[in-house]
Amino acid sequence: MKNIVFYIVFLIISTSHLQAQEFDMGDIMETAMDFVEEAQGGAETQADNQSMGQMVDKLLKKTDDPAFKALIENLSQALKEFENESYTGKCLQVMGAYAEALAYADRRVELAGNACEKKEWLGIEGLLLLTGGTINYCPTEFYGLSDQELNDKERTRIIMDYELKIRNYFFGGFENDKYEKMKNSLLELINLGTRKYLKDVGKKSYEELNTKEKSFFDTWLLSYLDDFFRETQKIENAHMKLYYTFVFANYQLRILNNIADIDVTSGKTSMVDFVGKMFTPEFMLSKTVEIAKLSNLYKCSN
Repeated sequence: MKNIVFYIVFLIISTSHLQAQEFDMGDIMETAMDFVEEAQGGAETQADNQSMGQMVDKLLKKTDDPAFKALIENLSQALKEFENESYTGKCLQVMGAYAEALAYADRRVELAGNACEKKEWLGIEGLLLLTGGTINYCPTEFYGLSDQELNDKERTRIIMDYELKIRNYFFGGFENDKYEKMKNSLLELINLGTRKYLKDVGKKSYEELNTKEKSFFDTWLLSYLDDFFRETQKIENAHMKLYYTFVFANYQLRILNNIADIDVTSGKTSMVDFVGKMFTPEFMLSKTVEIAKLSNLYKCSN
């Protein structure tokens, strides 16, 4: 994942001095360049792990928000906590802990009540993106970034193998009727919420909404579903709980456009995309650009 960090660092360097200053990029740049220097010096795995620790320390100092601190602590402990899991399980738990923290920071940006608070959370989210670039515990095939020269047949075989492993990890130990009941409850809530929102704005269908209204709808629907996602955290099956962590993160980060389509059991979305798209260079770079542009919009006098 080292190359992703290089791409993001290059993009940050390419921004104007004013924009970088307003974005409060000092800590992000310092930590990122430390990582680059360590990785160039060899011992890549050790450098990755050390950089992860440095970024966790930076993140914990960035805010006093107790919920966010708990998520970052969870991220730093994920590998140790799930050391007895399969390699696939260990990988998914680390990825899920990161996804949950990133989605939380993204949500805080949306809910922030003033420019200074928004800039603070944008800076935190930018640092988290670099943290995602240091996760080296997972097969690069999860992200479609393997350095191996593979032909199409070999690549397909590897991806399908991971599709099966991820699916079995999420659903293998969970009774079908319980999953179907939860899925149907979620879809019913989505349908009720959608009808309520459309009625409030005087539209008959989602397709009639303009771009601004769709953006408001996405944010509103997440708030409407807050109680449901809080209930999923009470699920005793850790694998199923992790699945819903990815559901929320995919929707919050606008990776999958319609929460009703985030049903990987239907075959509409691949498992590899479901867990790995937020780790791809394309997503990280586009999110970095988005964060930089948003930060430049908000003026904070503090």
